[in-house]
Amino acid sequence: MKGILGLIAASFTVVGFFVYFRDCFSKRTKPHAFSWFIWALTGAIAFAAQRFDHAGPGSWVLIGETAGCIVVFLWALKFGERGYVPMDWIALALALSALALWGFTKTPTASVVLLSFVELCSFVPTLRKSIVRPHEETLTTFAVSVPKFGISILALEHYSIATALYPATLVILNTVFVGLILWRRSKHGQAFG
Repeated sequence: MKGILGLIAASFTVVGFFVYFRDCFSKRTKPHAFSWFIWALTGAIAFAAQRFDHAGPGSWVLIGETAGCIVVFLWALKFGERGYVPMDWIALALALSALALWGFTKTPTASVVLLSFVELCSFVPTLRKSIVRPHEETLTTFAVSVPKFGISILALEHYSIATALYPATLVILNTVFVGLILWRRSKHGQAFG
């Protein structure tokens, strides 16, 4: 059963990135490179921490997530958001500082706690951009991430802070992000997309 749940969570990743890439190619979505760069790093590190702590099929979702984030980051460098403001640089510096601290922790649990903080910081550039221009993000991709990471938690073979905190953080952050985009779009007259 855990393997089936892991595959279901991974399939949500495919759907989410398919929709995101479609919107990138049609220039409806303009990703912020900083966020996607950090998400690729944190996804890879969280996957390693989960594997180390025997997460099993619950970790599978992070393989596709990391690969997708790398592709979006590369796309964003050329075609994404160009308006970097000081807040974006501060969020990037905080995220990279926390990642540097990860090297000193030497344990999966401490690493995942730091990664969860990094994940919060990494949402800041995309959140800032989306509050100003809510139509430049693909709501579906972030909305799909909520059940995707929720199912990945159910697919875990071993429950611990190292295996469950990171996906739980992503469920919360994506839920808040989707809510904020919907609220901002309602102010701009576009609710879905």
